[in-house]
Amino acid sequence: MTDKLLNIALLCGRKGSESLKNKNHTSVLGRPLMVYPLLAAQAATQIDEIYLSTDSEEMKQIGRNHGIGIIDRPAELATATSQHVDTLIHSLELLRDLGKKVNYLIVVMCNVGIFREGIIDECIGRLDEDLAADSCVTGHIDNDLHPYRVKRMGIDGSLQTWLPLDDIEVSTNRQDLPPCYVLDHSIWVLRVANCFPPRGQKPWKFMGNRILFVDNPGCRDVHSQEDIDYTEQFLNQAGWMPSL
Repeated sequence: MTDKLLNIALLCGRKGSESLKNKNHTSVLGRPLMVYPLLAAQAATQIDEIYLSTDSEEMKQIGRNHGIGIIDRPAELATATSQHVDTLIHSLELLRDLGKKVNYLIVVMCNVGIFREGIIDECIGRLDEDLAADSCVTGHIDNDLHPYRVKRMGIDGSLQTWLPLDDIEVSTNRQDLPPCYVLDHSIWVLRVANCFPPRGQKPWKFMGNRILFVDNPGCRDVHSQEDIDYTEQFLNQAGWMPSL
């Protein structure tokens, strides 16, 4: 095993999808959706190697065509109820068996097509600057989804607050509330030494406890044809041309 610490990007996407069949390689401006996160990883200057974890033969071939490493994901890690953490641990174990010593694991989801230029390097840079931080993730601010505003269904069939708010003064105006940071799950940069074994904030315990944030405006993970159409329109307006 080499002593060199590597920054390794791990693209993640499985074959099955209950929301949109074959969404990870659905055409977006003439390219498979998964090509956009792949290109974002290849454009990053702080990444040493790129791998793809999947059970899909179609996705593996796309990965090979772009010159990245392939990690064969076992069937039990590619179900609708499989947890991300198990896929990450499986990939890290295989990388260790290959003699790779991982500094940052940069997890990039194959069902996301919108990546601001330089955003992966920005996330890595944030971790480099804050040695106490465990991870850096992307997302956006959306106070419509603020925990003070959203509701849960009570056992009596009526809406209830998620949090006890009786002793808190809460404005009905979203702009008056503190910012609500919503993860878009396009990029997770994980400091492996801190994040594994996972012991951080729930539900994504593998992100650790000190989590940094980078804004990724307009990003949306794809779960429907509407999301595909949105992504295609966004990329087109951002200057992406259809592939011939």
